[in-house]
Amino acid sequence: MAKKKKDNSKETSSEYPDVEIEKKVDAMMSIEPEETSQEPDLQPPEPSISTAPLLNEENSEKKDKDSTETEPKEVVPVVEVEDKKEPETPETDEISGEDTEPVLDQTIQELQEQINNASSNESAELSQPIAPENLESSEAVSESDAIDDIVAMESDNIMNVEDKQREALDNPVKASKFSKFGKAFKSIFTDPKKRKILIAVVILLILVCALVPTSRYFLLNSFGVRGSSSVKVTDEKTLQPLKNVEVSIGKISSKTDKEGRVTVNNIKLGQQEIVVKKPAFASINKTVVIGWGSNPLGEYKLNPVGSHYNFNLKEFLSSQPIKSAEVETSDGQSTAVSNEKGEVSLVVEDTKQPEIKVKIHADKFREENMTLDRNDKQTREVAMVPEHKHAFVSKRSGKYDLYSVYIDGKDEQKLLSGSGYEKPDTLMISPALESSKIAFITTRDNNRNKDGFLLSSLYLVDVNDKSNKVIARSERIQIIGWFEQRLVYVKATEGASAENSSRHKLMSYNTGSGEEKELASANYFNDVLAASGSIYYAPTSFKTAGSLGLFRITPDGTNKQTIINQETWNILRQNQEKLAIAVGQQWYEYGLNDSKLSKLPGAPAATDSKVIVDNSDKQNALVDQRDGKGVLLLYDKTSKKDKQLASESGLANPIYWLSNDVIVFRVANNNEIADYVVSTKGGEKKKVASVTNTAGIDRWYYY
Repeated sequence: MAKKKKDNSKETSSEYPDVEIEKKVDAMMSIEPEETSQEPDLQPPEPSISTAPLLNEENSEKKDKDSTETEPKEVVPVVEVEDKKEPETPETDEISGEDTEPVLDQTIQELQEQINNASSNESAELSQPIAPENLESSEAVSESDAIDDIVAMESDNIMNVEDKQREALDNPVKASKFSKFGKAFKSIFTDPKKRKILIAVVILLILVCALVPTSRYFLLNSFGVRGSSSVKVTDEKTLQPLKNVEVSIGKISSKTDKEGRVTVNNIKLGQQEIVVKKPAFASINKTVVIGWGSNPLGEYKLNPVGSHYNFNLKEFLSSQPIKSAEVETSDGQSTAVSNEKGEVSLVVEDTKQPEIKVKIHADKFREENMTLDRNDKQTREVAMVPEHKHAFVSKRSGKYDLYSVYIDGKDEQKLLSGSGYEKPDTLMISPALESSKIAFITTRDNNRNKDGFLLSSLYLVDVNDKSNKVIARSERIQIIGWFEQRLVYVKATEGASAENSSRHKLMSYNTGSGEEKELASANYFNDVLAASGSIYYAPTSFKTAGSLGLFRITPDGTNKQTIINQETWNILRQNQEKLAIAVGQQWYEYGLNDSKLSKLPGAPAATDSKVIVDNSDKQNALVDQRDGKGVLLLYDKTSKKDKQLASESGLANPIYWLSNDVIVFRVANNNEIADYVVSTKGGEKKKVASVTNTAGIDRWYYY
């Protein structure tokens, strides 16, 4: 019966929690009367089940005596109390906003179960036995008061649950705007009808963008797409390109270069306004459409409205016109470029200033500065000279001073003053091709070895800024040649004995990095020669530890090759393509182009070695003696033909290229010792300056 009753109570508790609580209280308080005594038994039985009534100590003793005769009674098990948790507010799906009310109902049921569990826990606490020492000092609590407290507490809990249920129903959780949007967006893909409408709208938008340019450009601009455009601007009258013309497309501006070209980037797509303007020219305003891409807009011609100043630009030596030269005012506002005839028309904005300062510059020519009278509109003839200066030694002061000057005689400057210790036979100058640097050998420093012999110093001098640097010092130095920015020379080691196997060193100096590299060494060299970008050298057999023969090496120290493995006595430059080589009594011919070595039946007819100097345009120059005069010849490697540039009594080495088309040569006769220049493009030779007869690159001498 007891078991059946307990099952029924469980079924009832899930629906009527207040009835279950009353039943639990009745079970705790109900005690069957004993047969032998009317007093209640306060002593708990052996199982850990307790009763709630509080009685006095005497009833407890009687209960102990008659406990075995008491009938079994229904007891309430002690339930462990769990921590009470506040009911969690049901979370709402932020995207869909669904399932709000079922979550709320589930939460209320959980609250009711927690209250039921709490009620059982409190009943269990009341059913615990009271220690005797606590009974002595505490007052007895009546049964009715305990029941009233429990019922009141449980009623309050039930009312709180009902209030929360009512509040939740009256105030449902509202979905956020984002949740509503997400729900609507999701429904598009789940609803076939909405999905078809979406596809139709997308197709319609694509068609509108494709057919309506305004819509297309607006959409592309919104996504940050930009275009570019290129323009060329010329003078409407001369048809020459205009520099520093401001070209604005929309809000983006840029200026033209020397060729009159400009590219404007980062332009918004669609209709834009282009503005082309330059001082002293009429501006152009035009509407253009910028599409996605480069958008070349062609050529714009500006009409000059200012004052015109005309120039004819020619080369100083050949009188050939200079094209693509630029003439501009000192403030850079007005510019003009010469045509193929060397003609320039500079348009200047009308002002009240009486003078106009202009500068003229062209590639590889010296910049010219002029001051114009505003009212003088006549055409001006301008002769332009190479940008590099010529260096020479003069004893006009009584000492051997080093000077520089332009070939038209302007801007002469002293680079190094003589000290009085210079030995004339050791002075040597070798300029680099198309460079401001020259190599200069002198004894001006008065440095001597232990025997009192003057040492030669190899200077590297810049003719533009007049800086100088000593890169070598030796008892004897000889320059072999320039190879772009590398200078190759031979020096005798200072203080080395005559029998030292490395007394002479073949060196390479990089003027760009300052690196000095030893290419070869010997007690001395029988011959050294530069030809076609390589150095050929022949060490002596005297006190030389290394190999003997004829060797070839590049100026950077790589590509060393053995041409002949026997001691070689002479290397003679026969012409632009051949070398004559003496090995004992045997002569050989060596091809510079094909590296072919072949025996000759005997010595060549001419045993003098020609000094041939190359430029960078597949041309070379050399001096020959014809009919008692020196002749300067130009040889073209492509056509394999030569032509005469100058003929003069006393014309001789040294010669060198001042530029790719200007050659400097020496004339030393009874009338003068002077340096002259001539152009490969034509024109007459011109004297640069009277000079001291210093050495240059010449045939090798051994010592």
